[in-house]
Amino acid sequence: MMNRRYIMLFILSSCLFNTVEAQDSLKLSYEVVSDNIDSLISDSLYKEFIQAHPPLTASQLSKFKRTQVSGAYGNYVTSFIDSADFYKVNNSPLNLSVSFRKHRNVEWMFYYLMFLVLLLALVQVIFPSHISRSLRGFFAPNSVLTAGRDFHQDSALPSFFLGVLFSFSGAFFIYSYSKNLPGFASYSWVQLISLFFFSLIIIYGVKFVFLKFLSWVFNQQNAFDRYIGIVFSMNETLGILLLALSFLIAYVDGGIPPYVYVILTISVVVVFFFRVLGAFKVFSKQARMGFFEFSISFLSIELLPTLVLWKFIHDQLLVKLALLFRG
Repeated sequence: MMNRRYIMLFILSSCLFNTVEAQDSLKLSYEVVSDNIDSLISDSLYKEFIQAHPPLTASQLSKFKRTQVSGAYGNYVTSFIDSADFYKVNNSPLNLSVSFRKHRNVEWMFYYLMFLVLLLALVQVIFPSHISRSLRGFFAPNSVLTAGRDFHQDSALPSFFLGVLFSFSGAFFIYSYSKNLPGFASYSWVQLISLFFFSLIIIYGVKFVFLKFLSWVFNQQNAFDRYIGIVFSMNETLGILLLALSFLIAYVDGGIPPYVYVILTISVVVVFFFRVLGAFKVFSKQARMGFFEFSISFLSIELLPTLVLWKFIHDQLLVKLALLFRG
C-alpha cells in the first residue's frame, strides 16, 4: 500500500515538471513600438510627396525605358497598330458615317394598286365576257366594227368602270414618270394623281362631246358611234396594260426602267394604228379618200384638239388647282 502511494506521487511530480519546462521553453516576440511609428511616418511622407509632386512630363517618362523582346506575333500586332488610323491617339477622330434605313412612305402604292386590281376583278366577275371582248377588239378591230354601236350601248356600265380603271392607271403611270421632275417634286402623291386623273377625265370627256358634235354636224351618228366604241375599247385594253406596267414601276428607284418605255411605246403605237385603221374602215365610204390622206386628216382631228385641250388644262386648270392644293 505504501509502495503504491510512492509510485503515484512520483508520476504526478514528473508530469508537473514537464509542464513547467514546456512553459519556460516557449519563445515570445514582442513588437517594438518605435518600428510602427517609423512605418506610419514613412507612409504619410510618401503620400504627401505623391500629392505635392507635379505629374511627370513626357521627357521624364521617356527616361524610364524597359527593354522587352517581342516575338513574331508582337511585331505583327505592332505594325498593324501603327498602320491603323483608329489606333493613333494623336490623330483627329474619324467621322464614321452610319446609314439608317429611310422610311419611304410608299405603303399607299400597295393599296392603290390593290384597289385597281379589285375593280378589274369585279368587272370580270360581274361582266365575264366584256374584258375578253375588249381584248378581242384590241387585237382584231373588225370584231368591234361588226358589233356596231350596240357594243358600247350594251356595255355602258363595264365600259364606265374600265374607263375609270384607265384613268387611274394612266394617272399613276404619269405620276411615276413626273414625280422627280423639278416642277412636280414639291407636291404629294395625292395632289399629283388627282391632277392627272381629272386631266384624263376632262380630255376624254371633251373628246366624247366633240365626236358627238361632229356626228351631228356631218349627220353620221352611226359611224361616229362605232368610232367612239373603238376608242373606248382601245382605252379599256390600254388601262389593263398600264395596270400591269404599274406593278413593274411601283417600287423601282431611279426612274422608270427602259423596257417599260419600250412596252408602252409599242402599245401606244399599236393602239393608234388600230384606231386609224378602224376609223378608216368606218369613214372610208363617206370620205372617199385614200388611207394616207385619211391618216393625215385623222391625226389633225385626233391629235390637234387633244394637244390644244392639254395646253388649256395645264395653263388654266392645273396651275390653279396646284396653287389651291399648295395653299
